[in-house]
Amino acid sequence: MEKYHNSKTNNLLTKSKSGHLPKIDEVLKACGSHGWNMWRGWVNVLAKQGLLNRVFAPKANWNNTKPLDDDGLWEYLEKPTGDIMLLAGFDWHSQPLHRSLEWQERWRQAKVEKIALLQENYSAKVTQNNLQWQQQMSEAISTASLCIDRLICHHEPDVQFLKENYQIDLPSLFLCFAIDPQYFRPIKPFENKINRAAFRGNISAYFSGETYQDRRKLIELLRESGQVDIFEYTYNNADKNEFLTTEGVKKYADLLNQYRIQLNLPSISQTLTNRPMEVMACGGVLLQNSIIGEESKTFFEDQKHLIFYDENNPQDLLNKIIELQKNPDLAYQMAKEGQKNCYENHTLFERVISILNWLNYDIKKLLKPKLIFIN
Repeated sequence: MEKYHNSKTNNLLTKSKSGHLPKIDEVLKACGSHGWNMWRGWVNVLAKQGLLNRVFAPKANWNNTKPLDDDGLWEYLEKPTGDIMLLAGFDWHSQPLHRSLEWQERWRQAKVEKIALLQENYSAKVTQNNLQWQQQMSEAISTASLCIDRLICHHEPDVQFLKENYQIDLPSLFLCFAIDPQYFRPIKPFENKINRAAFRGNISAYFSGETYQDRRKLIELLRESGQVDIFEYTYNNADKNEFLTTEGVKKYADLLNQYRIQLNLPSISQTLTNRPMEVMACGGVLLQNSIIGEESKTFFEDQKHLIFYDENNPQDLLNKIIELQKNPDLAYQMAKEGQKNCYENHTLFERVISILNWLNYDIKKLLKPKLIFIN
């Protein structure tokens, strides 16, 4: 595998500024539409905390070398007015912003602390087992890393994987996915939720037939059992309003609020994805397949905050669903504990605090945790 060595740290921009609220810019993804909590949720939380400076929504086609519309970003990078710039999905979903030498140089000279949020799972088996996919991701992270000062991985194993496989030695931090508490919250009492299990998720077989293969197999078995309501979609038939509008995210959160029991089925990643946080935040009891990551495994306690199941044993999952249906008090208690844990530790507010601590800003007392709604 080809190696890359990139290091571009600017510690002058990370001095402690006690009593000073930093100004934070957000650059949204240039290609595609993605879940609220992976891009526009950050904007919403930053704005509510008085931290948001500028938002850029560039547009590009997937294979473009440069963006079709940079939304004023090119001009802004000459004289940034913010202290920190968060770049959502910058590596993979904004490649037209860092493929060309012109854009790479523009990023390098910009005097603002540039932090990329990496939602893609580089170390995932399905990614590494597909040569085309592997190569494209390798190219994406190599050019992106020339343009940033720091990176945040949302998948725990990726921090070490990027260092060992691409020799990327930028300051790196693992921060698990999180939720925007304004939209992901209980809006229906637990006793009024449907006493069944439900799953809603992507089944797209892109790049390889192995993509979501285990999920599709399990869905068929669950469908045959009659115990689970399935709401599957692919990227081609997904309702894009869910990702782009507040009404869309409300509709999605409303669906999560309908059922007492929610499933997270095997994904591309073997780590915690966004859905567990979304389900628990909405007050449902979560059944989660096994995960990897030593720190990630400490976030939620089995049988207290959620239930882990054996994805290789469908009957194990069905048995756990039936047990929860027969024991609504147990299900309610677990849903309550899961939501409490999620709101205390896995909101985008907490992720913003982690980033500011990383940059030596001691300002948590100036922020507004009461803006988080706990039912």
